[in-house]
Amino acid sequence: MNEKTRPPSTNYDEREVAELLRRASALDQKRKLSRPTLTLQEVEEIAREAGLDPMLVRRAAAELQHQPPQTVWTRLAGAPLIHTVERVIDGELSTDDHEAVAAAIREALGSSGFPVQLATLGRSLSLTTFSRAGLLDLQVTPSDGTTRIRITVNVKQLAGGLFGGLIGGVGGGVGVNLAWMVPAGLVQNGLPIAVGIAGGAAGLLATVVGAWALARGLFVGRARAGYARADQLADTLEGLLRSSIAKRAGVTAVT
Repeated sequence: MNEKTRPPSTNYDEREVAELLRRASALDQKRKLSRPTLTLQEVEEIAREAGLDPMLVRRAAAELQHQPPQTVWTRLAGAPLIHTVERVIDGELSTDDHEAVAAAIREALGSSGFPVQLATLGRSLSLTTFSRAGLLDLQVTPSDGTTRIRITVNVKQLAGGLFGGLIGGVGGGVGVNLAWMVPAGLVQNGLPIAVGIAGGAAGLLATVVGAWALARGLFVGRARAGYARADQLADTLEGLLRSSIAKRAGVTAVT
């Protein structure tokens, strides 16, 4: 370090030392974040320094990994057509947990009106049923000292019903009628045929766009509500199994 960059020689009191350490920590985090890529462990360390639970970083990384890429159809629909949430718990699911897990799942999904019948294979639990948002697939699987909870909600059928029904019904019904009624009315009032055709096309387009906007609004609301319920169910099962596994091990669960 040369004379120009060397900091002035001085003494710092307790408050100034705390401020120096705070600034140094902020600069260190800024330096780490400026790198093109970071490992998951490095992101966890940054989160820990910022006062966040590293477990939340791991959970976010798992959810990000399982989300499908954005497509043109996803952007048009306004929400992903498939949503996957995953939790990994230290310790393995036991058959003693099956009854409590099944009860929690039935309580969460029972109001949907569709049958909730879980299948068992060894210690694993699985369920495929329809929820209010769409097809729901749930897997609770113990393996290698951990238990993995994976819930996938597929709303493609919901999207097809809303967009196909509203755009096809409103756009194809009202829009098509406007497409010939508007030109006929304009021509009868002495306007050129070209103006009438343009008016009919504009009416058809406006009707289709309006139907799409209505379908998009309904779809986004129902899809996001279904995804939120899946996330909540995953949280419930995670808390239940953490407590049960910790109780068997004779330790206090960390949530």
